[in-house]
Amino acid sequence: MKRFFAAILVLLVVLVGGSKIAVMIGASSFLSQVKTELVSVGALNFQSVSTSLQDSEVVISKPTFKHFLLKKDFSAEQARLKFEGPVDMMLGLLSALGSDYSDLDQLILDDFETDLPDQLMYEQLSENLSLSIDQWFSFLSCSGESSPTKTSLAKAGIENLKAQVMVHLGLPESTIEFDTLGFGRVIIDTDLLAHLSGSGEGRLRSISYIDNGYFKRLAQTCYHESEDSGSLSQSIVDGWSENLAMRGYRVSSSALSVIKTFIEQGGILRFSVGDAVPAPRDGSYGWQEAAFIARVEVQSNDGEPVALELEQYFAPPIQETVSKPEQTVEPAYIEVDMSSETELNPLDQLLGKQVRVRLFKEQEYEGSVKLIDEHQIEMIPLKGDGKVSYTFKLLEIERLEVWTE
Repeated sequence: MKRFFAAILVLLVVLVGGSKIAVMIGASSFLSQVKTELVSVGALNFQSVSTSLQDSEVVISKPTFKHFLLKKDFSAEQARLKFEGPVDMMLGLLSALGSDYSDLDQLILDDFETDLPDQLMYEQLSENLSLSIDQWFSFLSCSGESSPTKTSLAKAGIENLKAQVMVHLGLPESTIEFDTLGFGRVIIDTDLLAHLSGSGEGRLRSISYIDNGYFKRLAQTCYHESEDSGSLSQSIVDGWSENLAMRGYRVSSSALSVIKTFIEQGGILRFSVGDAVPAPRDGSYGWQEAAFIARVEVQSNDGEPVALELEQYFAPPIQETVSKPEQTVEPAYIEVDMSSETELNPLDQLLGKQVRVRLFKEQEYEGSVKLIDEHQIEMIPLKGDGKVSYTFKLLEIERLEVWTE
């Protein structure tokens, strides 16, 4: 019924003012609505707008968008809104835009351009991920240990992100395709149209990255021509694996092997959002399936997809040990058991030691042992000059003590 009244409205506008005026009015309404809906996200501006009933499209010249949260500017030479036909175009612009975007078939951005991702953008995109975007995509650098820097990308001929963007709107899925210059193709499946129509959540379904020779260009910045090109892929895989391990994560050796082949030959890296549902932890420790919002698959040009199963290491809690206070021994004389022959074997056990001797005559002497055998002990008095010594037979000694510290 709504479309019936919309068709009547279109007919009246065409009869009164002509189709060109009708379409221009609809295009202006459309752009006003889009700017209003995006006002909380960013600011949309453009230079001019034109329409073509013959091509069933609206052309927006030099659109720019300033994203408030990411603090980034996005621009294009032109944006083309394509409809399936002139009637759908007129109906869509004049009526359906008040409720949904179902009449819009494609959105094409010619010469889309933005700055390369910076750390702020990595952090914003990584809020709900186990690993940050920076860590996931560190294999795009020479070492595999950190994300590519603007300097290293500039050496590979990539100074900013340029792309031809094509958005295919449909139900239940819409596709956003970035044909990026230098990096490769990125294809995003989402329920964008359902979201714009008010019946979807606007969530991602999958993200696919298709290499188009990026690593071959990267190799020119990492190695000299005389070096083995295969060493680049091995270096990246080793560095990436170590980078994950330092943060308590790992992927299977088979997946690392496919990543290596992917770097050497090209292929597809796919994130299927929402397909990964890790088993809840049961309180055990060690390597466990990591909580991640996507199932990740990598496929080389001549191979089958292999899952990049991410595991996280959960260390057991550290048991606090109650340390016993060290028992300190105060310096003192300790009695030597004269009845045990082992106390004086070997004979030099007490040589040079400070001892105290108590005779049966109740006389005591202190000194250092100069000589001792199974019959007698010779000692030098502590307060002497070292020239005088005393000799006692062991049979005369009632008590023998050695000084301990």
